[in-house]
Amino acid sequence: RDRITVIDCTGYCGLTAPAAAAGATLDQWLLHQPVNFFQDAPSVDSENPDTAAPAPPAPAAARQYAATRMQFCPENLDIAGVQVAESGVMRDLAQHQCYRKCGEQGSCTGADCHCDGYFAGFDGPTSNALCLDLAGMQRICDALGCASFDMHSSRPRGFINSRACTGSEAQADGSYDYYVPAVPEARRLQMPVSTTNPLEWGFSWGQMLRFSGVSFNAGGTFKLCFCDFTH
Repeated sequence: RDRITVIDCTGYCGLTAPAAAAGATLDQWLLHQPVNFFQDAPSVDSENPDTAAPAPPAPAAARQYAATRMQFCPENLDIAGVQVAESGVMRDLAQHQCYRKCGEQGSCTGADCHCDGYFAGFDGPTSNALCLDLAGMQRICDALGCASFDMHSSRPRGFINSRACTGSEAQADGSYDYYVPAVPEARRLQMPVSTTNPLEWGFSWGQMLRFSGVSFNAGGTFKLCFCDFTH
């Protein structure tokens, strides 16, 4: 029941007709609902297709991790094309790649980016280095069901491994620690959800509504009008 419409910047919400550049009539805007994963299966037919987003993946079970200091496993997972369930949606693991977030073309800003883990001039487009803190690396490893990961000892920088290494396979490095899953635990520190972090949610939820499919066929200055059914 919450709806939006786009009008020209000089217009007035509730009075001005939708902007032509947005390519939708008022009737079409009234049918444009927030992205959600609610589904009423019996109502779906040829005239009423299913418009719900895919149901969010079940959260991965949290695990404890045992660390081996000053060692790493030389079996990096190639993150290209790998997807991981985060906050209820499937996303590319490469969204956490240091080069992609923090390199020359990166646009990520803020503490959540963990760009202290980016090695400028060393990390490139094919690097598998992830700019995440330890809690983030554990979360990703849990979601992937990975067998091990390496974590820099003083920077938010890590590598998911394709497998676990035996004692003789692990290599010494004073800057990294090697982590393997141990006994699952019932509780683990949960990172707070930020309503401004673009990586958190792909669908509408209690503190944010998301509308997809909004596009413009011409440039200009516009105003977004929002109708809250509770007011």
